[in-house]
Amino acid sequence: MIRSFPLCAINPVHDLCIAQRLGMIAEWRIKGRVLTSVEISPRAPFRLVSMAGSKHLSLLRESLHSFGRHASLTPSLTILSDGTLDESDFSAALSFWPASIETLTPAQVMASIPEQIRSLLVPLVKAHPLGMKLAGVIALSARGPLFFSDSDILWFSDPIHLLNQSFREFRIAVTLEEGCSVNRILAGKYAPELLSPPSANSGCILINYNLASEPLLEELLLTASQNLKDEFNEQTIFGILSALKGGFLPKKLCLTSFDDAFYINNVRPWDKGYSARHYVSFIRHQFYRDLLKHK
Repeated sequence: MIRSFPLCAINPVHDLCIAQRLGMIAEWRIKGRVLTSVEISPRAPFRLVSMAGSKHLSLLRESLHSFGRHASLTPSLTILSDGTLDESDFSAALSFWPASIETLTPAQVMASIPEQIRSLLVPLVKAHPLGMKLAGVIALSARGPLFFSDSDILWFSDPIHLLNQSFREFRIAVTLEEGCSVNRILAGKYAPELLSPPSANSGCILINYNLASEPLLEELLLTASQNLKDEFNEQTIFGILSALKGGFLPKKLCLTSFDDAFYINNVRPWDKGYSARHYVSFIRHQFYRDLLKHK
């Protein structure tokens, strides 16, 4: 069966339509493929966490497979469900993972957070899906060191050395991006440096202490709840905590740049020494193109 794709005019400067169509073709070729089992390695000293629902399950599948194939240590794995998938869905999709997989529902996440923090999180969780990501990371930070990786991140080489180095150096850290996607009111009040590039991106989050014990957290949650329409509350909170209480992950851990979003000849992160790349929504077509090149 041949799948047809919509015709569109070519942008001579950015090759926008061709780049997007190539991404659609790559996604079609990748979808439903059988993934080889990942070989188990010695246990990593941190938990790997990600989040997905029915709309992003294929991304999660490819992201975790790429991490598992390249990582020299195998972390315990916890998946935060957005409520649209249950444990059996994730177990079936992630059957290649070499160790047990824990799945947490939104109700389980919220129940495990201290009441005082939970009450402040409720409005943020109701306002935007990323509020649950914020809640999940807070909840799991009480169990020990964790590394959160978004489902739209592809891994090209072993990240363990850089991660272990960052766990030794920081209590909390996120990646830096050249854009400025933050709640500007929140960032302006607590960490004005995030208003100028490079700014914070929460595609990768390293946590090495119990966030519920962080005195600043309650104030940030309360301030964020005064602007619930802002979709970057979660990212800004992690960015502020990293700027004031921790630091930022090594540049070569994950490329978070979008200059080539609509070019046919996009950046090849593996050739430039990056362990991973974050493919946010408007560069998502490059995720599948790079996956075909690097599978």
